[in-house]
Amino acid sequence: MRRFQLASLFVLLLAAMSITAMAQELGSITGTVKDSSGAVVVGAAVTATARELGVTEKAQTNGEGVFNFPQLPPGNYSIIAEHAGFKKAERSDVELLVSSKVNVGDIVLAVDRKSVV
Repeated sequence: MRRFQLASLFVLLLAAMSITAMAQELGSITGTVKDSSGAVVVGAAVTATARELGVTEKAQTNGEGVFNFPQLPPGNYSIIAEHAGFKKAERSDVELLVSSKVNVGDIVLAVDRKSVV
């Protein structure tokens, strides 16, 4: 019985260590969505996709136009921002390294003339 308890404790310890190691490998991507005049776009939908990893995460810009993906695995990402009345904008080849914090800067949305009445 004592061996079983020690083995169980060892397995739990290994699991906890691997979860901690995985968390330390994650990185973040942030940026700001603005319109062509430089005004921030509140409530824009932003998607981060790493096709080779099969990862797709969604976020929305806050009151300052900022979006944040706080826990992404390392990889090569494409960031797409969109909002009603604007054309979709994409920032591709965003490289996220282990435990890094990447700021993609401003993603500018152009007015979609087709949606203006």
